[in-house]
Amino acid sequence: MNPFIILLRLVLPLTILRFPIIGGAISVWLDNIDWHNMNFLGSSPFGEYQSIDKALDMYYLSLLAFVGLRFKNLFVRNLLISLFLYRLIGFIFFEITHTQQLLFVFPNIFENFFFFYLILKKVASYEPKISVWMFGFFLILVSIPKMLQEYSMHIVQEPIVVALAGTQHELGTNYQIAYILIFSIAFGLWYRKKRK
Repeated sequence: MNPFIILLRLVLPLTILRFPIIGGAISVWLDNIDWHNMNFLGSSPFGEYQSIDKALDMYYLSLLAFVGLRFKNLFVRNLLISLFLYRLIGFIFFEITHTQQLLFVFPNIFENFFFFYLILKKVASYEPKISVWMFGFFLILVSIPKMLQEYSMHIVQEPIVVALAGTQHELGTNYQIAYILIFSIAFGLWYRKKRK
């Protein structure tokens, strides 16, 4: 992997501690450009790249998890930490076995749920009281695009392409971000209106 990209992926995620949404978005963007420019940037062979990439992913996810510990809602904190630890276990198994399919079995739902809840909270302008059933619904909602991404990257190892309005679209990171933004803003506005 390109040393300059490694440096950026170590330094820029520190902004998560002060600006979690912006810092997290930068981290996701760096991970994305790193993946798409693997050969152009002088990256390592694929297997070695995966190990370094996943370690850097866990680094910025750890910073997100640390920020998640500040959430007042105890249920949300516990859920976030559980999702983070689940991915961490998958990462450890991946490092031991080098079996990519494990990353599908232990998906990174944590990241999507973190951003979904943080944006929802920002838009709502408070930390709403959400029922366990509603959290279950939110968890399923944010899991859908991540499971598709994990399946694409670690099972079939090729992009999932869908036809929309006569054109072909790759269901990559940009679509996943748009999906999370739409639903988190929509539910944030709903909770904001509900509070009034």
